[in-house]
Order: sequence, then C-alpha cells, then structure tokens
Amino acid sequence: MQKTAGCPPVIVIGMHRSGTGMLTRALESLGLFVGRNKDENHEATFFQNINDWLLRQCGGSWDHPSPISHLLGNVDIRARTAEYIRGTLLKSPRAV
Repeated sequence: MQKTAGCPPVIVIGMHRSGTGMLTRALESLGLFVGRNKDENHEATFFQNINDWLLRQCGGSWDHPSPISHLLGNVDIRARTAEYIRGTLLKSPRAV
C-alpha cells in the first residue's frame, strides 16, 4: 500500500489486551504504515505520548482516565486541544 498525501490516518484504539496489537500487526503486514517507533506491544510511541500528555493535562493517567471527561465535556477546551494537536503536534517533524 502506498501512502498518498491527504489520506486520513488509521488509528487503532482499544483497551489493554483487546486485540489491538494483533490488528495493528495485521494491518502493517498488509502495507499500512503504523509508525516508525513502536513499543513492545506494537503501539506507536508518538500517539502514546500524545495520550499521556492529554491525560496529564487533565490530572489523569492510564490507570485513572476519568479526569479526561472534563476535557471532553467542555466544547471550547476540547476544540482548542484538538486544534493544538492538529496544528502543532501533527505538523511537527516528530509526526513523520
């Protein structure tokens, strides 16, 4: 599969031990680029870092995610956060 400019990303999400690693490996074997730097569970560290950052901003963590509901429940903050991720983080050289 060849990456073309303007194609939307494929992001696999799910709970721990739910099969996301298996799905990601299968998609990668079919030619999907899933990230250059991956951890032992085959998860892209770039997105892990964004997830961790979001949780920290809300006072949460991977084992205490409920504070993210405050961010998700506030339309203005959610829009600003999405714009920061889209306009800054995903356009940085690290995103490549």
